[in-house]
Amino acid sequence: MKPLEVYNQLLNQFGPQHWWPRHKGRKRSGFDPRFEIIVGAVLTQNTAWTNVEKAVECLYEKNFLDAESVVQTPIRKLENCIRSSGYYRQKAKKLKIIAKFFLEHKKTPSREELLSLWGVGQETADSILLYAFNQPIFVVDAYTRRLLMAHGKKKLAKADYDKIRELFESNLPRDYRIYNEFHALIVKWGKEKSMKEIWLKPQETENLLGSEAPHHRLSLEIDGKEVGQAELIYFSQPIRFYFVDTVWVRPDQRSRRLGSRAVEAINKFLDKKGVPGILFNLIDKDSPSFGVYERHGWKKTGEQDVLIYSRKNLSEDTLKKMTQKFTSWSLRGSTKKKAQAA
Repeated sequence: MKPLEVYNQLLNQFGPQHWWPRHKGRKRSGFDPRFEIIVGAVLTQNTAWTNVEKAVECLYEKNFLDAESVVQTPIRKLENCIRSSGYYRQKAKKLKIIAKFFLEHKKTPSREELLSLWGVGQETADSILLYAFNQPIFVVDAYTRRLLMAHGKKKLAKADYDKIRELFESNLPRDYRIYNEFHALIVKWGKEKSMKEIWLKPQETENLLGSEAPHHRLSLEIDGKEVGQAELIYFSQPIRFYFVDTVWVRPDQRSRRLGSRAVEAINKFLDKKGVPGILFNLIDKDSPSFGVYERHGWKKTGEQDVLIYSRKNLSEDTLKKMTQKFTSWSLRGSTKKKAQAA
């Protein structure tokens, strides 16, 4: 694998990505485009960029998108603004720490200085140096490792962060603009080519636990291998809707943010069908995945642990009847299983 050749191939395929900062052309007292990049680098930890965009826009609209404002703003207000990015309590603390650091250090920081800050790891530090301060340092992420795998570099793909970074840096011109664009192109490639969402045809079941309609199964695949799936069950009363029965990601893949991918795929399925979805939120509150549904548009109902996804407003009476419907179905299934076991 020759990094420069891969870079040129991706550039020809996808074109310039025009990453960061989002509000560069806007003028506002105290606003520094570099700090927007720093904020984005922190908020994007363990979440999709679409969730970060909402948080950054909220910070900008409320005049919080500068270091001094972040330091002075009550932490609860910051948390409310960045809630969409997930882990918002931890991230609000991280923003305050890094904002204070940049108020006290006017010059370009060193990598070591950034890594000494709580909540700043290698990828975050390198993103800040590359995109905010135009330093020629290559950013490595999960997509970079996946790119290496796709080019047959399986052993290198599993190497430590700095070894991969040094490979790219030693085989590319020392130009921050190339590093900047290459990382963005790798992310684009990873999203467009490496991850494939495959819809399996709806399969009729033999009266599955007394169900009145087919099971639908969504399979998530990477490079031809199934890494997760979701199963949905259709109901026609009191309105047409789907009950999300199972969402599963292989244990060895759970650090790859595939839970969010699965929920996004479920949402696309429901939008395509034009019907709402309903589920029991069984994710433990101490799990890093807690809140993943709500971050993707699922809302709490009056029933404990029951979430709803709908493009239309549903009446309380309809929600109650939907809950009763799939609860009744679930109980019938449970009773049937016990009878079979006996």
